[in-house]
Amino acid sequence: MKYLKLFERFKNKPKFILLVGPPASGKSTYIRRVLSKELNNDFVVIERDSIVSEIAAKFDMTYDDTFIAPSKDIPEDFVHPKYGKVVGSPKGVIWSPKSYEVISKINAKIFREFSKRLKEAIENKQNIIMDLTNMNHKTRKGILKFIKDKKDDFFKIAIVFNNGGKGLEDLLFKVAKRRQKQIEKEGGKKTIRKDVFKRMIDNYLEPTKEEGFDEIRFVDNRRNLEKII
Repeated sequence: MKYLKLFERFKNKPKFILLVGPPASGKSTYIRRVLSKELNNDFVVIERDSIVSEIAAKFDMTYDDTFIAPSKDIPEDFVHPKYGKVVGSPKGVIWSPKSYEVISKINAKIFREFSKRLKEAIENKQNIIMDLTNMNHKTRKGILKFIKDKKDDFFKIAIVFNNGGKGLEDLLFKVAKRRQKQIEKEGGKKTIRKDVFKRMIDNYLEPTKEEGFDEIRFVDNRRNLEKII
């Protein structure tokens, strides 16, 4: 009820909501079951993963293909038979300092499309839900930069799921693997490596009001996740 009262109090301001949690922590389900009611189904969801899959498909690639990067020992003059020469990573890519030319172009398109959709929603003063992991200060700062000139126009909310996954690593990974199998059945491919998953949770930093949020909400949906397994 406390959160509903806050929404009512700031009903004249559009909401800018960052969901914070690792994959499989129930963010998309929370949008359907809770936020859709609180916002009367009047919102736009910006989800990078769907943009990645959408653009990758245009190049006859999978979600996983867009994360292919040269290993550290690959020489600078190496040319991959499918992905081209080794180049620097484009803006928006933080997981590797190097890339292959084709993969770099795809990721540049992904970033441009992500930015375009977000900027359009901001300009239209829509209720915006950022369905990304947003696990640390740096990534959240990068998202909040998009509204730096309009920050007073929005009521900014961070919604944290299961303390960023701390203590639930095995449960969340099992849920993630289950979803991965479903994606594969549908013809896609979205692999989540356990070491990457664990590192993401280990590096989690709790959002603070100092980052620029007007409200920070904490969600514990462990019981719902346990029912999935």
